[in-house]
Amino acid sequence: MTFTPKNLLRAIVVTTLTTSALTLTPVQAQEATAELKKLGVGSTAPALEGITWIQGEPIKSLDEKGKVYMLELWATWCGPCIQIIPHVNDWHQKYQSKGLEIVGMNVFEDKIDTVKEFVKSQGDNMSYRVAFSGGKGSKFETNWLIPAGIQSIPHALLIKDGKIIFKGHPGSLNDSTIESMLSDDFDAEKFAQEAAGKEAAQNALREKLAPLFQSKDWDGIIEVAESLEDSDPTKVQLMLTAVIQKADWKKLSELRATTSDNAESPIDASAIDKEAALNMPAGDGSKEYATLALKKMPAIEGQTEQQIPATIAKARLQFLSGDSASAKQTIAQTKELAEKVSNQQFKTQIDQILPAIEKSLAEDKFPSLQELLQGQ
Repeated sequence: MTFTPKNLLRAIVVTTLTTSALTLTPVQAQEATAELKKLGVGSTAPALEGITWIQGEPIKSLDEKGKVYMLELWATWCGPCIQIIPHVNDWHQKYQSKGLEIVGMNVFEDKIDTVKEFVKSQGDNMSYRVAFSGGKGSKFETNWLIPAGIQSIPHALLIKDGKIIFKGHPGSLNDSTIESMLSDDFDAEKFAQEAAGKEAAQNALREKLAPLFQSKDWDGIIEVAESLEDSDPTKVQLMLTAVIQKADWKKLSELRATTSDNAESPIDASAIDKEAALNMPAGDGSKEYATLALKKMPAIEGQTEQQIPATIAKARLQFLSGDSASAKQTIAQTKELAEKVSNQQFKTQIDQILPAIEKSLAEDKFPSLQELLQGQ
């Protein structure tokens, strides 16, 4: 799934577990590959023009000696972007004093007040600089997004000495990579060559996966995933996507256990639970899975519109576990959250889906949101 503002509800109910670059359609993949040649690793970073600084001191240039700049592209409606904020915040806390300057650059969003409200609600959990790119038609879109072929988020751009040294999903970064970039003996040319090799491998993987995704050959995707190294984060992402699409609750339980026990996993168990609850039809093993997921589910913090996907997922897990009464109560609470939705497109879609869920619950049913959408 490529996350753009075109359909916010579908962006939260279709699978968000895969690295977005791996799920482009063949046409999108070709377009993105072509655009990468215009602004990529090794390119001189454009100036930061036309943006509005929401939090933190403005950055005047991207070439100060000893600094590494991270532009972490995100939006308030993007579930994976919100999930990765704690990791980005950790990097800010660890490496700011060593020269890492992080900017949470809001993109694909036109209402600055929505962004300001979200950042304020995060408090110390989003303590790094935040800027508003200006939305559609902005200089950031013209100078950065389009030349770099960035069509999906979250996405990170790292700059050192005025040159782009990394471009890709922030989930592929880790502490050791950032520490290497910050070191005085960092070899940008060598890193660029290695990055180019990885990019070529990913392009080859995309080409192999694109027809499989298009034909919904989930077994074929699992076969490709199993051929990857265990250390490759794409492996677990592809496995989870295929298993969820196959609606194999028992296999998903096995994968969930493996992921939740692995501190290095790029996906946490709560994200798996949400995707399963939103996307998978009920079936063999769903009650057992839902019961376990509810026991381990962390508290849903805050009462904001950003929590709506999580509360809908919780309600569906409650229903699948056999607790229809609690599911109805959670959906009632979700309706209260829906009243706070400021994005009109999102509100229109939520106002359509919640009555459909209520109607289903009245009939003692709670289909996946994909099934509900297909029925509309």
